Amino acid sequence: CAFLLLGGTLCGYWVVSLHAASAAVNRTLDQQASELAVLQTSALSNKAATGADAAPMEQSLQAARAAMAQRQAVLLELQAGLLNGGPGHAARLQLVASTIPTMVWVTDVAADAKRLDVKGFTLEPSELNVWVAKLAVSPLLAGQQLATVSVEKVQSGDVNSRDAKNTLPLEKAIALHKPLWSFRLVNAVTGGKP
Repeated sequence: CAFLLLGGTLCGYWVVSLHAASAAVNRTLDQQASELAVLQTSALSNKAATGADAAPMEQSLQAARAAMAQRQAVLLELQAGLLNGGPGHAARLQLVASTIPTMVWVTDVAADAKRLDVKGFTLEPSELNVWVAKLAVSPLLAGQQLATVSVEKVQSGDVNSRDAKNTLPLEKAIALHKPLWSFRLVNAVTGGKP
Protein backbone atom coordinates (compact mmCIF):
# COMPACT_ATOMS: atom_id res chain seq x y z
CA CYS A 1 0.00 0.00 0.00
CA ALA A 2 2.94 2.32 0.77
CA PHE A 3 4.36 1.70 -2.70
CA LEU A 4 1.03 2.52 -4.29
CA LEU A 5 0.81 5.76 -2.29
CA LEU A 6 4.41 6.71 -3.19
CA GLY A 7 3.80 5.85 -6.85
CA GLY A 8 0.62 7.94 -6.92
CA THR A 9 2.41 10.90 -5.35
CA LEU A 10 5.25 10.73 -7.89
CA CYS A 11 2.79 10.41 -10.75
CA GLY A 12 0.84 13.44 -9.49
CA TYR A 13 4.06 15.49 -9.19
CA TRP A 14 5.05 14.48 -12.71
CA VAL A 15 1.66 15.56 -14.12
CA VAL A 16 1.88 18.93 -12.36
CA SER A 17 5.44 19.47 -13.63
CA LEU A 18 4.38 18.53 -17.14
CA HIS A 19 1.51 21.03 -17.06
CA ALA A 20 3.82 23.78 -15.76
CA ALA A 21 6.38 23.09 -18.48
CA SER A 22 3.64 23.00 -21.11
CA ALA A 23 2.26 26.33 -19.90
CA ALA A 24 5.76 27.90 -20.04
CA VAL A 25 6.25 26.66 -23.61
CA ASN A 26 2.84 28.01 -24.63
CA ARG A 27 3.64 31.43 -23.09
CA THR A 28 6.97 31.52 -24.97
CA LEU A 29 5.26 30.59 -28.24
CA ASP A 30 2.59 33.26 -27.76
CA GLN A 31 5.25 35.88 -26.97
CA GLN A 32 7.30 34.91 -30.05
CA ALA A 33 4.18 34.98 -32.25
CA SER A 34 3.34 38.51 -31.10
CA GLU A 35 6.97 39.64 -31.65
CA LEU A 36 6.88 38.14 -35.15
CA ALA A 37 3.64 40.00 -35.94
CA VAL A 38 5.18 43.28 -34.74
CA LEU A 39 8.31 42.70 -36.82
CA GLN A 40 6.28 41.85 -39.94
CA THR A 41 4.16 44.97 -39.51
CA SER A 42 7.29 47.07 -38.99
CA ALA A 43 8.96 45.58 -42.07
CA LEU A 44 5.90 46.30 -44.22
CA SER A 45 5.64 49.89 -42.95
CA ASN A 46 9.39 50.46 -43.52
CA LYS A 47 9.12 49.06 -47.02
CA ALA A 48 6.19 51.34 -47.83
CA ALA A 49 7.85 54.39 -46.25
CA THR A 50 11.18 53.97 -48.05
CA GLY A 51 9.76 53.46 -51.51
CA ALA A 52 10.59 56.98 -52.69
CA ASP A 53 13.63 57.48 -50.45
CA ALA A 54 15.32 54.18 -51.37
CA ALA A 55 17.65 55.67 -54.01
CA PRO A 56 19.60 58.01 -51.67
CA MET A 57 19.88 55.28 -49.03
CA GLU A 58 21.08 52.81 -51.66
CA GLN A 59 23.74 55.30 -52.80
CA SER A 60 24.81 55.85 -49.22
CA LEU A 61 25.02 52.09 -48.70
CA GLN A 62 27.13 51.68 -51.86
CA ALA A 63 29.48 54.45 -50.73
CA ALA A 64 29.86 52.82 -47.32
CA ARG A 65 30.60 49.45 -48.95
CA ALA A 66 33.22 51.04 -51.23
CA ALA A 67 34.89 52.76 -48.26
CA MET A 68 34.92 49.49 -46.33
CA ALA A 69 36.47 47.62 -49.29
CA GLN A 70 39.14 50.31 -49.56
CA ARG A 71 39.92 50.05 -45.84
CA GLN A 72 40.14 46.27 -46.09
CA ALA A 73 42.62 46.60 -48.96
CA VAL A 74 44.75 48.99 -46.90
CA LEU A 75 44.58 46.60 -43.94
CA LEU A 76 45.74 43.69 -46.11
CA GLU A 77 48.68 45.78 -47.32
CA LEU A 78 49.61 46.68 -43.76
CA GLN A 79 49.41 43.05 -42.67
CA ALA A 80 51.41 41.72 -45.65
CA GLY A 81 54.67 41.74 -43.73
CA LEU A 82 53.34 40.52 -40.40
CA LEU A 83 53.85 37.00 -39.09
CA ASN A 84 50.23 35.97 -38.78
CA GLY A 85 50.30 32.50 -40.24
CA GLY A 86 49.78 33.85 -43.71
CA PRO A 87 52.14 34.21 -46.65
CA GLY A 88 53.76 37.48 -45.51
CA HIS A 89 57.42 38.44 -45.66
CA ALA A 90 57.96 37.53 -42.02
CA ALA A 91 56.57 34.04 -42.64
CA ARG A 92 59.03 33.53 -45.52
CA LEU A 93 61.91 34.70 -43.33
CA GLN A 94 60.79 32.35 -40.56
CA LEU A 95 60.65 29.51 -43.10
CA VAL A 96 64.29 30.16 -44.03
CA ALA A 97 65.35 30.43 -40.39
CA SER A 98 63.57 27.26 -39.31
CA THR A 99 64.94 25.09 -42.13
CA ILE A 100 68.63 26.11 -42.21
CA PRO A 101 70.79 22.96 -42.16
CA THR A 102 73.40 22.47 -39.45
CA MET A 103 76.47 23.13 -41.58
CA VAL A 104 75.01 26.21 -43.29
CA TRP A 105 75.43 29.84 -42.20
CA VAL A 106 73.16 32.46 -43.72
CA THR A 107 74.67 35.94 -43.98
CA ASP A 108 72.01 37.75 -46.02
CA VAL A 109 68.32 37.18 -46.79
CA ALA A 110 66.07 39.31 -48.95
CA ALA A 111 62.44 38.23 -49.28
CA ASP A 112 59.29 39.66 -50.78
CA ALA A 113 56.21 38.28 -52.53
CA LYS A 114 58.08 37.62 -55.78
CA ARG A 115 61.62 36.74 -54.76
CA LEU A 116 63.72 35.01 -52.10
CA ASP A 117 67.49 35.66 -52.17
CA VAL A 118 69.68 33.83 -49.63
CA LYS A 119 73.47 34.16 -49.29
CA GLY A 120 75.84 32.43 -46.92
CA PHE A 121 78.46 29.75 -46.32
CA THR A 122 78.44 25.98 -45.97
CA LEU A 123 80.84 23.17 -45.16
CA GLU A 124 78.64 20.65 -46.99
CA PRO A 125 77.34 21.82 -50.41
CA SER A 126 75.16 18.69 -50.59
CA GLU A 127 73.10 20.05 -47.66
CA LEU A 128 72.05 22.91 -49.92
CA ASN A 129 70.23 20.42 -52.19
CA VAL A 130 68.21 19.08 -49.28
CA TRP A 131 67.48 22.58 -48.05
CA VAL A 132 66.36 23.79 -51.50
CA ALA A 133 64.01 20.78 -51.71
CA LYS A 134 62.46 21.70 -48.33
CA LEU A 135 61.99 25.31 -49.41
CA ALA A 136 60.49 24.29 -52.77
CA VAL A 137 57.62 22.32 -51.20
CA SER A 138 56.60 25.13 -48.87
CA PRO A 139 53.30 26.84 -49.74
CA LEU A 140 54.95 30.14 -48.76
CA LEU A 141 57.05 29.94 -51.93
CA ALA A 142 54.26 28.71 -54.22
CA GLY A 143 54.70 30.05 -57.73
CA GLN A 144 58.43 30.57 -57.24
CA GLN A 145 61.13 28.38 -58.67
CA LEU A 146 64.86 28.20 -58.17
CA ALA A 147 66.25 30.80 -60.56
CA THR A 148 69.91 31.07 -59.51
CA VAL A 149 72.29 28.82 -57.61
CA SER A 150 75.94 29.63 -57.16
CA VAL A 151 78.39 27.74 -54.98
CA GLU A 152 82.07 28.68 -54.84
CA LYS A 153 84.96 27.35 -52.78
CA VAL A 154 86.27 30.03 -50.43
CA GLN A 155 89.90 30.59 -49.56
CA SER A 156 90.65 31.58 -45.96
CA GLY A 157 91.50 35.19 -46.86
CA ASP A 158 88.29 35.70 -48.85
CA VAL A 159 85.92 35.47 -45.87
CA ASN A 160 87.71 38.14 -43.86
CA SER A 161 87.88 40.58 -46.72
CA ARG A 162 84.37 39.87 -47.97
CA ASP A 163 82.48 39.67 -44.68
CA ALA A 164 84.54 40.40 -41.58
CA LYS A 165 81.67 39.83 -39.14
CA ASN A 166 81.03 36.26 -40.35
CA THR A 167 84.23 34.47 -39.41
CA LEU A 168 82.47 31.60 -37.58
CA PRO A 169 82.10 29.50 -40.76
CA LEU A 170 85.81 29.93 -41.48
CA GLU A 171 86.76 29.01 -37.92
CA LYS A 172 84.51 25.94 -38.08
CA ALA A 173 86.00 24.89 -41.44
CA ILE A 174 89.52 25.21 -40.08
CA ALA A 175 88.63 23.26 -36.92
CA LEU A 176 87.01 20.44 -38.94
CA HIS A 177 89.68 20.49 -41.67
CA LYS A 178 87.01 20.99 -44.34
CA PRO A 179 86.76 23.40 -47.23
CA LEU A 180 84.38 26.35 -46.93
CA TRP A 181 81.92 27.17 -49.69
CA SER A 182 79.97 30.38 -50.29
CA PHE A 183 76.53 30.14 -51.86
CA ARG A 184 73.67 32.18 -53.22
CA LEU A 185 70.17 30.84 -53.80
CA VAL A 186 67.54 32.88 -55.60
CA ASN A 187 63.94 31.78 -55.92
CA ALA A 188 61.74 33.96 -58.11
CA VAL A 189 58.20 33.97 -59.45
CA THR A 190 57.90 31.72 -62.47
CA GLY A 191 58.20 33.75 -65.64
CA GLY A 192 59.31 36.84 -63.69
CA LYS A 193 62.64 38.60 -63.80
CA PRO A 194 65.07 37.33 -61.15
